[in-house]
Amino acid sequence: MLGSILVFIFVVPIGSLPLPVCVLREVTGVSCLTCGLTRSLHAASHGHFMEAFRFHLVGPVLIVGLAVVAMVCIAEGTGGKDMGLWGSRRLQKTVLIVLVLVWILYGLVRGIVEIG
Repeated sequence: MLGSILVFIFVVPIGSLPLPVCVLREVTGVSCLTCGLTRSLHAASHGHFMEAFRFHLVGPVLIVGLAVVAMVCIAEGTGGKDMGLWGSRRLQKTVLIVLVLVWILYGLVRGIVEIG
């Protein structure tokens, strides 16, 4: 996880990386679920949240979520005990399903807006 954070902080994704182009967007003109996510994560990791939201709505939420997870993991690792913040397995699955559904709904709405 630390490596990912360092990449987002120090590597500029626009023009500096030979990233593949989104095939769906090239063929249809409609963004896929992850179009703009790398740029959004990069902008959010530099504190440019408004720019990050323009690239992809999930990016800033993901950065904040990863920061919270990292802090909890560090606290649990250094404290030597479970903080109990993750809840039951059922709650974890429910939260994950809701997040995935919201992400898919966002992608569908984004695609409809781009078409029309």
